[in-house]
Amino acid sequence: MSATRRPIPASRPDMTSGFSELCGSFLLCGLAVVGFSSSLAAQAGLPSFAEPGISPDASEIAFVSGGDIWTTSVTGGAARLLVAHSANDSRPLYSPDGSKLAFNSDRDGGLNIYLMDLQTGDVSRLTFASGQEQLNGWSRDSEWVYFSSSDEDISSMSDVYRIRASGGTPFSVAGDRYETEFFAAPGPEGGTIAISTRGNMARGQWWRNGHAHIDEAEIWLVEEGETPTYTPLTTGGKNNWAMWSESGDNVYFMSDRSGSENLWSVLLEGGEPAPAHRLTNFDEGRLLWPTIAIDRQLIAFERDFGIWTYDLTTELVTELDINLMGSVEGPRAEVENMTDGFNGMAVSPDGKKVAFLARGEIFAAAMSGDAPAARVNDTPSAESDVTWAADSETIAYISWRNGTPQLFTYHFPTETERQLTNSASRDDNPRFSPDGRYLAYNRGGQQLRVIDMESSDDRLLAQGTSGSGSYVWSPDSEWIAYAGRTDEFSNAMVVPVGGGTPTQVSFLANTNFGSLDWSSTGDYLVFRTGQRTEPGKLVRVDLVPRTPTFQEDRFWDLFNEEQTEERPERAERPESGAPTGGAAPEEPVDVEIDFDGIRRRGNLIDMDFSVGSVLLSPDGEHAAVSGGGGLYYLTFETDGGVDVRPLGDRAQGGGGGGGFGGGQAMQFSSDGRELYLLRGGQIRVMNITSGDTRTVSTSAEVDVDFEREKVAVFEQAWGEMRDGFYDDQYHGADWDAVHDAFAPQIAGAQTRAELSRLLNLMLGELNGSHLGHRGGGGGGGAEQTGKLGLRFDRMAFENDGRFRVTEIIELGPTHIDGSIEVGDYIVEVNGTALSGSANINEILAGTPGEKVNVRVADNANGSNARDVELQPISTGAERQLVYRSWVESRRAYVDELSDGRLGYVHIASMSQGALDQLIFDLDQGNHGKEGVVVDVRNNNGGFVNVYAIDILSRRNYFTMENRGGVESPSRVQLGQRALLAPTVLVTNQHTLSDGEDFTEGYRLLELGSVVGEPTAGWIIYTGSAGLVDGTSVRMPRTKIRDTRGQIMERNPRPVDVEVERPTGESYLGIDTQIERAVQELLAQLGRRTTTSH
Repeated sequence: MSATRRPIPASRPDMTSGFSELCGSFLLCGLAVVGFSSSLAAQAGLPSFAEPGISPDASEIAFVSGGDIWTTSVTGGAARLLVAHSANDSRPLYSPDGSKLAFNSDRDGGLNIYLMDLQTGDVSRLTFASGQEQLNGWSRDSEWVYFSSSDEDISSMSDVYRIRASGGTPFSVAGDRYETEFFAAPGPEGGTIAISTRGNMARGQWWRNGHAHIDEAEIWLVEEGETPTYTPLTTGGKNNWAMWSESGDNVYFMSDRSGSENLWSVLLEGGEPAPAHRLTNFDEGRLLWPTIAIDRQLIAFERDFGIWTYDLTTELVTELDINLMGSVEGPRAEVENMTDGFNGMAVSPDGKKVAFLARGEIFAAAMSGDAPAARVNDTPSAESDVTWAADSETIAYISWRNGTPQLFTYHFPTETERQLTNSASRDDNPRFSPDGRYLAYNRGGQQLRVIDMESSDDRLLAQGTSGSGSYVWSPDSEWIAYAGRTDEFSNAMVVPVGGGTPTQVSFLANTNFGSLDWSSTGDYLVFRTGQRTEPGKLVRVDLVPRTPTFQEDRFWDLFNEEQTEERPERAERPESGAPTGGAAPEEPVDVEIDFDGIRRRGNLIDMDFSVGSVLLSPDGEHAAVSGGGGLYYLTFETDGGVDVRPLGDRAQGGGGGGGFGGGQAMQFSSDGRELYLLRGGQIRVMNITSGDTRTVSTSAEVDVDFEREKVAVFEQAWGEMRDGFYDDQYHGADWDAVHDAFAPQIAGAQTRAELSRLLNLMLGELNGSHLGHRGGGGGGGAEQTGKLGLRFDRMAFENDGRFRVTEIIELGPTHIDGSIEVGDYIVEVNGTALSGSANINEILAGTPGEKVNVRVADNANGSNARDVELQPISTGAERQLVYRSWVESRRAYVDELSDGRLGYVHIASMSQGALDQLIFDLDQGNHGKEGVVVDVRNNNGGFVNVYAIDILSRRNYFTMENRGGVESPSRVQLGQRALLAPTVLVTNQHTLSDGEDFTEGYRLLELGSVVGEPTAGWIIYTGSAGLVDGTSVRMPRTKIRDTRGQIMERNPRPVDVEVERPTGESYLGIDTQIERAVQELLAQLGRRTTTSH
């Protein structure tokens, strides 16, 4: 996005001059900017205190507030500022010798670790990977810093690393492949760490207030070494943030095993842990980020936006009263001059003006010239869904200013805003009737309503509208066609504006519906329809029977232009696809609908691409259609066919959405010769004939004022969940009380990152899946670290400062080059010698895709070194190679265990890409096996479970054989994907979302046994809701039930054979879940053989 920023001036210059042409007969130079007031905006804010780190002598506590690090006495009182930065700093941890403070910061883009010398105040960066490196703790001798990162594992699974406090390259000390390990606590004697493992969601969504199977994390003890050994310490519930006593006899931790989060301890006696003992007695709420003082048995933790302590000796729990003593400048209010990033475009019917949204505010500009746009309103809350009245003098729009989306209009000549609705339900998607008498809108995603603009009468027209909200006026303003819910499907309905019973006019068994439009000739509708993952189809419904075209006319069309004078007299036809003026009829037609036989008058229009958006031209004879990555111009032929030609370049196409803010992404000019487009956040005008495009030159000055905006963001996020969360009982949370509890903390938020943290804590009160606030400041723009596809010997580095190669990742840069072998030493990269103080991530920063010179030797002293040129890849690309290598190792493992009888596939998600990969992996080798192990462990969900199930469930019912050929199953020969072999399914705790739908279908259809662990219990169908500041919240909208009526959210899918995989198995080269799956499938094959005989 192109934009410049400057501080907001005390008085703003007049930005509305020079707009006389904008509004025709009225001027915007006196435009009254609509203001905003809110009691919450004026509410005194409260500071939030988080992530305490207690000093080794228990004299002070470092904590986070406003994205900065403060310190206070362990008894509370005045707090002084210790680390201040415009970025977000977090997780401060004192070194055991008290000389340094380690903390996380995103000041250089990603989440990295920094050290502060407490004597000098100097701050230095310690880690340099481009991923997220979560600080965990210090070794007792203050030499090593431990952290968790997903830099080298598969997907989002994290491993535990350590790095010298003096610098160097970090190495994994607990890196079980495709398992998550995090929140490490080094033991007092060294060589042993306590980690949290499993329960991956407990790491990423620690802010959830409640319990789910997916975040049931366990604490294990790991003995460091070339081959780490793992021993379970705690099980049952969510167990995080292990802490050691000074002697190492006790491990303290947070657990929700009693139903709420509390501190617990476990005594280590003779190497065997005793039963866990509860320390605190909270019956609700969260207990977060505890740390322990080494020299005194005192634990500090976060709870209820504050810092608390627990004295292990006195068993006293204390909430600290903290006062921040200092002044920190938060985000400065600025004026941002935006030249793109616009959304919600609406061009006036006279084609002279355009209204659009910029950062949630409405602006209006002339379609010609280059003057800046005029601000229509000035509220911190979101406005959206802008639309023009027929007279091109009034706009209607939606505003969140009162806490619920409500309908407003603004009349430019009189500079008057008018509020039209004041319902507790959300109103959206307003559209004026062509004659300007009425304004229609949706209410609550269920109702279609209409307001008489003269009398203000507000009437219900139809109930049971589809959630798509698609509707359109008839050209005579007497009817509205809308998307209606017909049983479980979505179809077109029509209803008279004067009142009456809605009538169904399409009858398709599809659930996806949109882009409904009514021809200006009044005699047909078009819309897009389809099913999820299937191509979008274009449908035309003729409202009256269409006059047929005779075959004689088709015959004469075979002749060229030179022969036309010999034809019998007939209507001249324009050149196919050429615009004909395209204007709408001067007088609106009287719409008539013949409902008799209308079911038979719906037809699919054949297109060779997936249809996105559809927009009919003003003359009703053409249409603009997006889809297939492009934009196309349709001409409806009189014989019922269509002529299709591309418009402009393919980059003009794509979906029909204009981003947050509603509005239209495409509009025709009144004469049909131009198409207005919202592309790349800019308003563009395309000539239909030539395809040439020009950009409307305008700009919008918006206020970027965090102090005003944060309250609006909070109110909108809370309101979106109030209206959209799938469970109207909010999983038992008092949602109004949640609002009141968080409002003062939001008012006290100092940074966007702190606001995002608070919003996540608020969303966490729902204890639901598929939740979270996205884009909340902090990070971003991290320099990508280049990866060579190498792993090194940790012991060789930590003891001797040598980079000895222990693994070459298949198909990585080094593997492709082929000149480096396991056992070689990397002695230099791009002229920088590698030693014990070298951080190879720092050296390779910014190198993906670039040429890198690597010096390699076959001995530790580096003699006879040779130069090798490599091209590093990104971290994400290397992770994918690691994943594919893991898949191939599982396939070989199954092949070995079954003596070649069984095949193997892993489905990483339920995305379209994963479905394509499944089809690819079910290759000739797997098809030639007696059975296949299907692995959906760690499946991240998606939307294609039904298609994956089809591949496994289809059965053959005849064979095909060409003369002299091979007899083959018809399913295979006719191109329908089918495995046609017995299978067994393997699941685990991290099989989630659509992966659980797949598991449920597999069990219900009795396709085979399910082996492993119960799934996550993490299944709601979800979308997202954009917020006024450009961030968003995930929106769980759709409840999922199994066929027995059980809600699947928070109810894991069971297994037939339960096998828990112990953490650390990959180091031993075994996989107990796969082993048991192979046994089950071979037994199944044995039973089939016995039965067949």
